[in-house]
Amino acid sequence: MNKPTLMKHFSRRDFLKFSGLTLTAALLSEPSVSSAAASQLARVVDGAMQVFEKPSLSAKVVTQFWKDMVLPIVDEVDGEQNNRLGQKWFQVGNIGFAHKSWLQPVEIRFQEPTDEIRFTGSVAEVSVPFVDAYDTHSEDSPRLYRYYYGSTHWVNKLVEDKEGKAWYRVMDDKFPERERWVRAERLRIFPYEELAPISPDVPPEEKRIEVNLADQHMTAFEYDKPVFDAPVSTGDYLTNPKYQTPTGSYLVGLKRASQHMLPWDRTFGSYDLPGVPWVAYFTQRAHAFHGAYWHNGFGRIRSHGCVNLAPQDARWVYLWTTPEMRPYNELQYAETGGTRVIVI
Repeated sequence: MNKPTLMKHFSRRDFLKFSGLTLTAALLSEPSVSSAAASQLARVVDGAMQVFEKPSLSAKVVTQFWKDMVLPIVDEVDGEQNNRLGQKWFQVGNIGFAHKSWLQPVEIRFQEPTDEIRFTGSVAEVSVPFVDAYDTHSEDSPRLYRYYYGSTHWVNKLVEDKEGKAWYRVMDDKFPERERWVRAERLRIFPYEELAPISPDVPPEEKRIEVNLADQHMTAFEYDKPVFDAPVSTGDYLTNPKYQTPTGSYLVGLKRASQHMLPWDRTFGSYDLPGVPWVAYFTQRAHAFHGAYWHNGFGRIRSHGCVNLAPQDARWVYLWTTPEMRPYNELQYAETGGTRVIVI
């Protein structure tokens, strides 16, 4: 039985093929192709993204790219200040600048498929910019969803198709009656040691998280000393007052490693987000910390009320807070009250 491992660093040809963007070659100077492609990539997160001559919305538009195109990022710079977007921009290849919030940093890390999967399911993350989920283990079958880098999913079976390609069966908490199949080399199954609780010896009452809405920042404390902080995106009350993240003192009450999120109230907008990673609910109105793969605008209001984090930051919060999660549990309720959360 094989364990998930990094198969290889992809080549320039692999990069161009995966992104589906042959014109990307024009954005890369030859001496830096390998390093840029290996570690500095980003996916266009929505619609048509404009690239500007300078890091400013008032600068000349030089081109545009479409959702899910994968682009080389060569630098992060300070640009024109914008209260809604922030000041950080990415330099896209050698062609121009796009705002950081429009691009999700990604990697392309193909995995060795493994059959070391619990019969009840194992948690996996997408390790490439995106992977399509199909109705059966065949790319000729209907495509049901597209899963994005950093999203998490429960897998419970490995099979090979008639061509010898490996596929994982993915469970969906919203639609458990319908199977979903994805190419196995594009998901990384977490070993149990990577899902171990963080600081389990610290008494629960000595842990707390403070979320500062004005600063769009969160800080975790142990014994009143900060041990972790990260930018966040809380409720976008300017778009809809109902999106306001509520202030007050709360307790983490429910956690799950992956959740398919849909609006429970049509007035909260229209979205369909499978595999939302590392969810930790702290109000009875379903406000939660969780990872967000659909934007990179952390540090500015953005959400429908939850506290959005980069997926790697959300995983830290998930593993550090109580209730402690067993790696094989789909969800876990707090029996006596979880970690204190103070929103100010």
